[in-house]
Amino acid sequence: MDRKHIKNKLTDVGMYIRRNTSILFYIFIALVVIAYGSLYTYKTYFQTEASTIPKEEKYKEFTLNNNKIQMVENEYNSESEFYVAKFMIKERNSDTPVIANESLEVSGIAQLNDNDLQELNIEAKQITPTFFVIEVDNLPKDHVELRLDFNLNNISLSNESSTEDASLYSFITEEEKSSELSSLSNEEYKAQSFEYEIDMVKDQIESLEEEIEYYNEKIATLKEQIEKNESEMDLMTDNEKRDMESTISSHKSEIETYEEEIESVKESIAEREEKLSILKSNI
Repeated sequence: MDRKHIKNKLTDVGMYIRRNTSILFYIFIALVVIAYGSLYTYKTYFQTEASTIPKEEKYKEFTLNNNKIQMVENEYNSESEFYVAKFMIKERNSDTPVIANESLEVSGIAQLNDNDLQELNIEAKQITPTFFVIEVDNLPKDHVELRLDFNLNNISLSNESSTEDASLYSFITEEEKSSELSSLSNEEYKAQSFEYEIDMVKDQIESLEEEIEYYNEKIATLKEQIEKNESEMDLMTDNEKRDMESTISSHKSEIETYEEEIESVKESIAEREEKLSILKSNI
C-alpha cells in the first residue's frame, strides 16, 4: 500500500467523522468510561494492597490532656487474626492519668482490600502506670491499615467531666507478623514493659544531656561577647562605657541563669539514672 493511498484513506475517514459529528461524542464518552474504570480497578485491586501511611505517622506521639503517648510496638498473627499494640506514656498528667479501660477507652476500625471497613474487637490493658497494651482478636488477613481511636475521660476537682480524643493510623509490615503471637498475661506484659521503659529513660537522659550542651554553647557565646565588649571600652566615652557595662552585666546575669539551668538539668539526669538502675535491676 503506497503513501498516497494511505493519505486518501485517512482523508476519507476524516470527512466521514465530520459528516457524523455524533461519533465524536460517543468516542469521548467511551474514553471517559475507560478512564474511570481503570481508576476504579487501580484503587480497588492495586492501591489498597499496601498502606500509604508514613512510618512517622504510625509511631507519632499524641497527647491526651497533657499525657504524652507513643506506640512502641505493633505485632500481628495472620493465622489467628490476633493483633497487639503496645504504648508508653512518656509524660504523665497526675491530675488526669491514663488508665486503660477506666479513664481511657479505645476503639478501632480496619480498612480491607475491597475498601470495606470492619469494626475491631479491642481489649485495652493497663500494665504499669506508664505502659498499656491493646489486643484485637478479629483483624482480618486482607486488611490494609487500621485506625485506633482513643477517648480519655477527664474528671476535674469540681466533678465536671470532659472528653479528649485522638486517633492513630497504623499498618503491619512483614517484620511485624508472627505466627507465634498470642495474648499474654499482665505479668508477662509487665516483664516486657521494662525493656521499653529502659529505652524511654535512656532517651530522656540523652535529651537532658543535649539541653546541657545547648546551655554551654549559650554561655560560651556570651563569654566571647563580654570579652569583645571589654576590649572595646578603651575607645569609649564615659557615657558609652556606662552603657557597655550595663550590657556586660546583663550578659553575666544570663550566664548565671544558664548555669542554674544546667544544675537543675544535672539533678534531673541523676534522678533518671536512678530510675534506669531500678529498671535494670528488675529485668
